[in-house]
Amino acid sequence: MNFGLFDLGVGKGYRTKEFRGFGTPREQREARMEEDLEVIRRAWTEEHFSFAGQFYHLADVRLSPRPVQKPHPPLWIGARGKKATERASRLGCHLMGTGDIEQTRDYDQALQRYGRNPQDFFVAQLRWVYLAESRDRAWDDAGEHLHYLFSTAFPLLKEAGDLRADRAMREVPSVQDLRKIDPTIPGGAPIVGTPQDCIRAIESYRQATRVTHLALGMHLPGLAPAKIRQSMTRFAKEVMPQFK
Repeated sequence: MNFGLFDLGVGKGYRTKEFRGFGTPREQREARMEEDLEVIRRAWTEEHFSFAGQFYHLADVRLSPRPVQKPHPPLWIGARGKKATERASRLGCHLMGTGDIEQTRDYDQALQRYGRNPQDFFVAQLRWVYLAESRDRAWDDAGEHLHYLFSTAFPLLKEAGDLRADRAMREVPSVQDLRKIDPTIPGGAPIVGTPQDCIRAIESYRQATRVTHLALGMHLPGLAPAKIRQSMTRFAKEVMPQFK
């Protein structure tokens, strides 16, 4: 039996209604997350501790059982813009990104500024993936569902002001415009096409930037489960063996 296989990923949040719903000032989100991480790290690494911060006042905290992983389980921060990416570097956390190759470079450069070796840190990037026997078939299956995903997510990001760092995402592309995207171009574009398209996309991505993990979004909203399983099966049988 394996023990200690645990990673913790955190993010500061962005949806304005969620902060209002919990009665938490949204402008406190960055300070709260940093304080959260400090408390978590101390609970994982110290036999007992007390803490007096802006949001937490804790006395003689003891955690039991203690983590198996040393010095503690891996910590990841989800990030979009440069400021959030820099924060992950400053706090010594692995990066959960959104696919932009420049983001990985910014992260590595910031790690070096803080005296850290980028090779000691993981980078996970999100890519949306749907595979079929042809690129046209893949888009016929997934186009409307991918467009719905973007059209529902973009207004929330706009409301939160989180699109300022990404000009390419200020407006929702039409399905026709989405279909014109070459899935093999390195970056955060969706990979919709054949298994060979996906292999070329991952290869070009690896050559363009340092990525240790790919987080693949495969369950597009409203798409029939059988089609999703077919796409995942194609990925498992035809793409994964190329990268073992």
